[in-house]
Amino acid sequence: MDPRRWMVKPVVLLFCMLLLFGLLACEPTRSGPKAWIDEPIDGATVPRGDGVRVISHAFARPGVREVELTVNGDTWEGVPIDPPGAPFGKAMHKWVPKNEGTYVLQVIAFDNQGQAAKSDPITVRAAVAVVRAPTFTPTGTPTTWPLPITPFVRPTHTPTPTTMRMLVSPTNTPTPRQPTPTWTLPRAVPPVTLTPTPTTYWRPTDTPTPTRRPTDTPWPPAQISFRVDRAVIEQGQCVTFYWDVEYATAVFFDGQGVVGHGSRQECPGQTRAYTLHVEAPRGGGDQHITIQVVPREPESHEPESRDTTPPPAPVPRVPANGSDVDCRSRVTLVWEPREDPRNMRGYYVKIEVQNTKGKYGPAGEWGPVQGKQLDVNVQCGGMYRWAVRAQDKAGNMSDWSGWSSFGVNID
Repeated sequence: MDPRRWMVKPVVLLFCMLLLFGLLACEPTRSGPKAWIDEPIDGATVPRGDGVRVISHAFARPGVREVELTVNGDTWEGVPIDPPGAPFGKAMHKWVPKNEGTYVLQVIAFDNQGQAAKSDPITVRAAVAVVRAPTFTPTGTPTTWPLPITPFVRPTHTPTPTTMRMLVSPTNTPTPRQPTPTWTLPRAVPPVTLTPTPTTYWRPTDTPTPTRRPTDTPWPPAQISFRVDRAVIEQGQCVTFYWDVEYATAVFFDGQGVVGHGSRQECPGQTRAYTLHVEAPRGGGDQHITIQVVPREPESHEPESRDTTPPPAPVPRVPANGSDVDCRSRVTLVWEPREDPRNMRGYYVKIEVQNTKGKYGPAGEWGPVQGKQLDVNVQCGGMYRWAVRAQDKAGNMSDWSGWSSFGVNID
């Protein structure tokens, strides 16, 4: 026996083992969970108002604790995988699209160590109506089927009986069809004639729609905020108007075209109303603010011995401090006088709106106001605070009361 031939086998075996160890050592170490969506596929059309099955798979070496479904970035629900807690498994969610439009679906896998991973997002479209066509079972002997193929894309493979979906747009006008050639199926199919419905599109349930229709996004209602820093001034004084308008096509302040977000200072010589006119597809119209101009008080020539004691500050009562009110455009502020109202010249009120958390800006200032209440403009979803102070007939001004805050709920 040739000794060189006897030594070849161990050398080859050793070389294969070294190569195997090298491949294992070079294998990248994967960490963290993985997730992906299997159904529906990207670009699919789903029925609006029906339950849609979303199937995904997830993997994590420590075991998968939960898979969470998000729709347009918002969490829909989280479910455990099957089998629960396994390193690899399937998750199934039931999602119901309530409105017609385009939705972005994504799943997030969480492993037992708290790590998370997102799948690639997919986009699906919710249709207005989905009707299932009957399933035809082939019987009999092979025959020629004169099938109009206008609603179909001619298949390039052997056709098989398939459950079809029919998307119907009943508002379209039927269009005359041109004569369509007939063709012969290579399988046994009964001679059934399908009558096309106007503007009807047929497709298999597992095939994305060839042509996507643009999603009609409804125009939101106009959002209008029109306010002034104070509604009562003396002759020669000025006020500043503020407005913020969203989802409008044109805005006019006192008859002049302006941008949607702005301000303007006005110095009226007499009491008058100012109008903000908004043109919008939904919810436009006019809002009015009246500026009351009162005569300027003459300079006092009272002797030095006149009363200089300020009155006590009034107490804000309504809305109660820290309370919330229903969505509305105006709120009545009510305060409790601490002095005989007959000795009062009037009251001064100021209100501020929260722009960012903890930071407020002016939303209006009034005075002197007779009585003990005042109607002010507010906006749904806003946070406000207000204060009041009194002035007696001798001209003495009290301190401002403490702030009283309230919120206006969103409709």
